[in-house]
Amino acid sequence: MTTIIIIPYRNREQHLKYFIDNSAPLLKKHIENMKIVIVEQMEGKPFNRGKLLNVVFKEYEDECKYIITHDVDINPKKKAILEFYTGEVDDNVFKGILTSTCDTLAPIFKTNIKNLFKINGFPNNIWGWGVEDKAIQNRVELYNFKIDKNLKNPIDKVGANNEVFQSY
Repeated sequence: MTTIIIIPYRNREQHLKYFIDNSAPLLKKHIENMKIVIVEQMEGKPFNRGKLLNVVFKEYEDECKYIITHDVDINPKKKAILEFYTGEVDDNVFKGILTSTCDTLAPIFKTNIKNLFKINGFPNNIWGWGVEDKAIQNRVELYNFKIDKNLKNPIDKVGANNEVFQSY
């Protein structure tokens, strides 16, 4: 397996169904040797996106070259997949495919699996939404990795008429 796309998930059935029905077939059509992994957190604690991603990083450490982190409510169109999801990513580079205007490395980035282990992945102690995105960027910067941000759109401006992404 060359590329693993990880979707951290909990309680968003409509988003997941839409992603599986619409985005997954498009991704599989245009990305060779790709697998989509949905990792779900049980109820009882606030959401921990970073920890969920770390679990999959560890699980696929020896089975893939690239990891793409992906939110379930963002749906790439063909243009985005061909321009940003495919192709090589150099060592010591984190490719921000879609990043927020808040200067974070999320909601979608691609990197070599080895890079994630060099920076020790996401912090496991961030519960709730949003802070893990900045924490991963801070780790990437601390280790002097290059960050290549491509699309810097606020999520609410990613809509049905956008050429590259559609939010659900």
